[in-house]
Amino acid sequence: MSKGTKLILGILIILVIILIALVGMLLLGKGSEKQGGSGNSGPFVVDEGKKANTEESTEDIFDKELEKENVKTGNGITMVIDGFQFHVPADYSCFYAEGVGPVVYLDDVFQMKLGVREHSYEESMKDPEALMSKTIEAGGKILQTIKETELGGKKYAYFLMELSGDKCFVGYTQAPDKDKRFGGQIAIQSDSLTDEDLLHIFADVTSTAKVTDEPDSTLDDIVNQSAHLDSSDMGEKKEESTVSLAGESITFLVPDGFYSQGEYNWEGSVSESFASEGYAINVDCSLNATDAFVENAMTYIQNERDMTFDSIKDQVKIQTMDIGGNTCYYIVQHYNFEGHDYQRIYAACDVGEKAYYSVRASVIDEEVELSMEKIRDFFVFRK
Repeated sequence: MSKGTKLILGILIILVIILIALVGMLLLGKGSEKQGGSGNSGPFVVDEGKKANTEESTEDIFDKELEKENVKTGNGITMVIDGFQFHVPADYSCFYAEGVGPVVYLDDVFQMKLGVREHSYEESMKDPEALMSKTIEAGGKILQTIKETELGGKKYAYFLMELSGDKCFVGYTQAPDKDKRFGGQIAIQSDSLTDEDLLHIFADVTSTAKVTDEPDSTLDDIVNQSAHLDSSDMGEKKEESTVSLAGESITFLVPDGFYSQGEYNWEGSVSESFASEGYAINVDCSLNATDAFVENAMTYIQNERDMTFDSIKDQVKIQTMDIGGNTCYYIVQHYNFEGHDYQRIYAACDVGEKAYYSVRASVIDEEVELSMEKIRDFFVFRK
């Protein structure tokens, strides 16, 4: 074979090798496109230590949008939070927690609190990890990193966390005001709840939001609305109940005619709500941790008296009652405001060195005289 022939043959062999390599690369490329691709490949997950481009990564966590079923919206409760009015569907219940505001719940299923946050949803999602940072700063544990989805044509972001032993769903979505967003925290009380269920709970309430100039909902407002709902099921009948917090535990009597409306707990406090027949008298019994602002039961009652309307403050005196060897401090308020008649009692006693037990009772526009005697048994403790 001549040198020229050998040279041509060598060049041909090299060209064949290059062609085979190019074909292999094309085949690998198509295989990877099928695995990752540009289609709907699943939920948007932010990896630790990385930021996500939400405009490119918005995915629906469901194969198709699920329709709401059996959610009654004709009745229910209306609540106002920071300039927005929400409607709570009739399938859900609502109570007012001191220091928290309205809480939406279903007994033994979930409890949800809502908040209005500065900056739009889109702005906050430029750094989604920042939405989880407060949980970590508070000593919480992230159980599932943030995801984003669409429901009813609207974007939602959410993650799961554990805080103070409670598993919680945290959700975010855009508010009607373009410079605000809604945040929700749902305490999960049923193992059967899925991410899908929790997202729908959050959306059921936030999707009803309207801008309003009405004042924020108060305890009296929520109680008054609840009193006009169907009272055929008053709740659980109990003879006694127990609240526990940070090693302290109190078992107290439940006066005859009162029914449990459910339990709730937040950082530094655990409570149970009760109502008398027809929701005439509403009571919250709480075991609370002391802190720099509330050092003991007496301080708590002094603070409540200080917040009494000036028009009746001179009539509201701090009184004491000995119940089962415990000194109970309390105040009684009775006043009219905007055409409604209000009766309130705030009462508390010390429990150990780092906790106090409080009972808050309220009556609105009812032919009932609220007195310490009517709620006295809530301070009778079982050993």
